Amino acid sequence: SAPSNYYNTTLNWEVECSSNGAWMPTITVPADVLSDYLGGLSTYTQLQCRARAEAGGGWSEWSDWNSMYTLTVCGDGARQGTEECDDGNELSNDGCTNCHVEIGYACIVVAGGDVCGNGCRNGTKEAGEACDDGNDVTGDGCDNKCEVETSWQCVSTPHITVADAITSTCSVPCGDGVRILGHEDCDDDNTVDGDGCSTSCTVETNSACAENAAGKSVCQKCGDGVLQGTELCDDGGASLACLSCSSVQKGYTCTGTECFAGPSRLSMVMIEMAQEESVQAKWAPSSGYGFSIVWG
Repeated sequence: SAPSNYYNTTLNWEVECSSNGAWMPTITVPADVLSDYLGGLSTYTQLQCRARAEAGGGWSEWSDWNSMYTLTVCGDGARQGTEECDDGNELSNDGCTNCHVEIGYACIVVAGGDVCGNGCRNGTKEAGEACDDGNDVTGDGCDNKCEVETSWQCVSTPHITVADAITSTCSVPCGDGVRILGHEDCDDDNTVDGDGCSTSCTVETNSACAENAAGKSVCQKCGDGVLQGTELCDDGGASLACLSCSSVQKGYTCTGTECFAGPSRLSMVMIEMAQEESVQAKWAPSSGYGFSIVWG
């Protein structure tokens, strides 16, 4: 009779693969020769493979097709797969060791392999750099040339992984008179509360701000008694006539910072009709409201 483990012992297994649509021959292999089977392929080549095993009871069903890649070769000058870098050699202390970027370095892909250096964009601020935040992104304060961007400020802070090194932390200064969209709601060139733009560069209640050509926020605060920007009226709350500084209560008239009941004050007189026995005149304000008098 067969040994007790005969039916549970793998005797052989078959592998069937295709690469770029081309079928490779089905082979029966022990595990130690699979590398020879795939050895003719280029590094990091995508394959579709399936397998089945033979035990004492015969062959199993084929597995599902699975996607896989051939192994990368560190040091061949081609960054592939999980390699962080590949500078075409196996040397240490040149920025790329065992295809991992060394601390304090940055690597970029060029023809023939990565070029690594401990300069701009490696996250370590060094001589000649105004800043270095470890990326090549613009719009975050430190541009891809390691220069501080307009209306940003960058300070040096200790590097969290490199001993005795510093990196750059950048932020937008509030109150310099240039609003940076996405970081400030307003910036009116001061850090004073109560003028429409607060000390933290947020728009205050009952205020509105817009930027001029230079990027400075010009703010108007409804209810301060100063007619500004797009305000139709602002009497400082002295009456109930000026509504949210954008409209006038019916039955009132406002001229900038002064509101009063009734139509506008008489501003001009027009002689509409003159006859031998009577004269008709109309006092017409700029609003179009007025009254006529006829005498004679």
